[in-house]
Amino acid sequence: MNKKMWKAAPRNAGLLVTRAIAAAVALSTALMLTFTPSSAQTVKSCEELGGKSVDSSPPLCVLKPAPSPFEATFTGKFETTKRVREPGAVFKVTSKFDRPVKFIGAHVYIYDKAGKQLKFTLKDRQATYLQDSIADLFSIAPGETKTFVHSVGKEDLPPEMGTLELDFVGWRTADEKMSFRRDVDYGRRPQGGWK
Repeated sequence: MNKKMWKAAPRNAGLLVTRAIAAAVALSTALMLTFTPSSAQTVKSCEELGGKSVDSSPPLCVLKPAPSPFEATFTGKFETTKRVREPGAVFKVTSKFDRPVKFIGAHVYIYDKAGKQLKFTLKDRQATYLQDSIADLFSIAPGETKTFVHSVGKEDLPPEMGTLELDFVGWRTADEKMSFRRDVDYGRRPQGGWK
C-alpha cells in the first residue's frame, strides 16, 4: 500500500506542476491580450494618402489639395506662451492623421462674414496669410486634441473680419523619418480649407 502511494505521488505531483505551468501560461497570455491593442494602427504610404514621394532626406511626401487631416478651431481667445511673447490666437487642434507628428508650418487666414478671404495689414505691407514656422511648433498624436497658440494678435485682425482659420502646410513624423508638405497655393485658400 505504501509502495503504491509512493509510486503514485510523483506522477500526481508532476501532473500538478504541469497544470500549474499551463495555468500560469494561460493567465499570462490572457493578460497580454488584455493590455495589447487588438490590432496595430494602420499607417498608409504616401501614395495611399494621395501624395507623391520625393527623394530627399528625410523622404518627403507632397500631398495634393485635399481636406486637412487636422481640424483647427479658433477659440476666440488670445494667450501668451514661451514661444509667443505677445497674446496670440488660441486654436483647438484635433489630429485625424494616422501617426504622431511634429508641425513645422502653420498659416492663419482671415475671411469676412461673406466668406471672402481678406488681407492682413502689417505696418508697411499686406499679407494673405501669417505663418508660424520653426522645426517643431508642437506635436500631436492620432485622435489627440491639443491647444495651439499662433503668433497672430488682435491688432493684426481687420475690423471687417468674420472668421479666423488655421491650416497646417507642413509636418514631420514624430520619429523624423518622413516629412509632409501640402501642394497648395498658400496665398489663396477658400474658407473652410482646400478640398
